[in-house]
Amino acid sequence: MYIASKFNVIKEKNGWKVIYNTMTQEIDQLSEEAERYLREGGEISSETLASLKEKGILIDSAADEDKVLSQLRKKYVSEPESLFLYLLPTEECNFRCKYCYEEFRHIWMSQETQDGIIEYVKTNISRYKFLRVEWFGGEPLLALNAIEYMSKKLIDICRQNHVLYYACMTTNAYTLDLHTFERLRKCKVLSYQITIDGPPAVHDNQRILKNGQGTFARIMENLIAIKDHVKTRMLDVTIRINVSRDMLRGIYGFIDDLYEKLLIDKRFNLLLKPVSNYGGDRVRDFEEQLCGIQDIQQAVDYCTEKGIISPEDDLSVGGNVCYASRNASWVIGADGSLYKCTVLLYDENNIVGRVRSNGVFEVDENKLSRWVCSGTDHGLGCDECQYAPICLKSVCYKRILCGQENGCHFVRESVDKRMDQYIKERRDNNNESSEY
Repeated sequence: MYIASKFNVIKEKNGWKVIYNTMTQEIDQLSEEAERYLREGGEISSETLASLKEKGILIDSAADEDKVLSQLRKKYVSEPESLFLYLLPTEECNFRCKYCYEEFRHIWMSQETQDGIIEYVKTNISRYKFLRVEWFGGEPLLALNAIEYMSKKLIDICRQNHVLYYACMTTNAYTLDLHTFERLRKCKVLSYQITIDGPPAVHDNQRILKNGQGTFARIMENLIAIKDHVKTRMLDVTIRINVSRDMLRGIYGFIDDLYEKLLIDKRFNLLLKPVSNYGGDRVRDFEEQLCGIQDIQQAVDYCTEKGIISPEDDLSVGGNVCYASRNASWVIGADGSLYKCTVLLYDENNIVGRVRSNGVFEVDENKLSRWVCSGTDHGLGCDECQYAPICLKSVCYKRILCGQENGCHFVRESVDKRMDQYIKERRDNNNESSEY
């Protein structure tokens, strides 16, 4: 006997009815026969039955989807096979971006803290198959020597224990010339997120040096040099545009210009984000420039059509699990503080422990539990949610602390967009001319 999966999502639009299963990521047009069977049972053709079973839309009545989901949450969240380290070798920065939430504390990671991190990895690496290191800041390139020192040690530990190692960096790229790039390549850093906030008139107003000077020309010079002279296919550069009100006016022309100079190279891609209030005092003087997701959606669609945008909507199982909700994910400040979230750095609720020189992470388990517990524990009704496989019932605790709506609507909207896209493709294939 078969029953409908609890993870089916049905949508009807313009006479088309489709069904999407969030566990299997399968989507199909929903026939009257299939819909009737899902609703009432009864007779069904062997061909339709086989298709529904194959796509996970129908499951055996003895199957326990809640148990499967629990096992997946354990694999990806509670007891993951990957260790994630977000390392801030310094909290100082050479920029003073007008919307930045950071305090730019003049703190550099001590040798004692660096060695403590290395010792922690050495002691615990046998529990994992993969180590991902993300260099963050402040501006991490100001502490390049610390990056080189720790990278060599961590890479050696992974090699000796047959663990995969991956490194990436969020940087303003002001000092990322070819020489610096080659030093980072030896540290296995080949994935970058770099922000360019529009043409010089906009960028040089928003992303300025400490002395108030612009930064656009130097960043573009560095990136073009990397594109032209670095031949490895392993390079992955995400150009982030924090879209302000000023940027909206000329965004399409800038995207086209960026395409000609950088994005024509498939190793470069684009990420559009609205300039938002992530906290701090600085953004208060920039509030008239803040945007929302709806303000940039047309530009996102434009980039999607050009095939140059970095995909954000990961609808795979566990694809929308917040890094802060994973047990084996740590943000480590330059002073050795242990955090869970890179945005809420200075909130006491986010400081969950300290790194000791002997490799011990001293953790406040009470604080930590609030970050890693499920949405069910926070009373968000995850147990009956059709979308639960995508987030595995994880929750962004930052949003709870800040009194914001939880992020579930982003997942629902992403699934809805996927279903809209499917309907459009089917209509186009059928040459239906009515407006979509």
